Amino acid sequence: MVRHLLNADTLSPGDRLAGLLVAVYAQPVTKIGRMRRDDIDLTRRPATVRLGQRAIELDEPVAAVCTEPLADGNQTGSDNVQHLCAL
Repeated sequence: MVRHLLNADTLSPGDRLAGLLVAVYAQPVTKIGRMRRDDIDLTRRPATVRLGQRAIELDEPVAAVCTEPLADGNQTGSDNVQHLCAL
């Protein structure tokens, strides 16, 4: 499933990101829906995501998936990741 989420061109980038956060990091969908764009930091190496009180490092393939929905979100002006993911 993770391989499919990393490579699927039939899913939106936001859906791929949400699926990876569930599959790789065992995050509940409700927690992902509360995330804000600034919870994901792609400027750090490795990139991080804040899923609660602490930031965790993202594996590079997951970080690469993050770039598309965050770029799309900048165009819409939405701060919520749930807007970027079809939840």
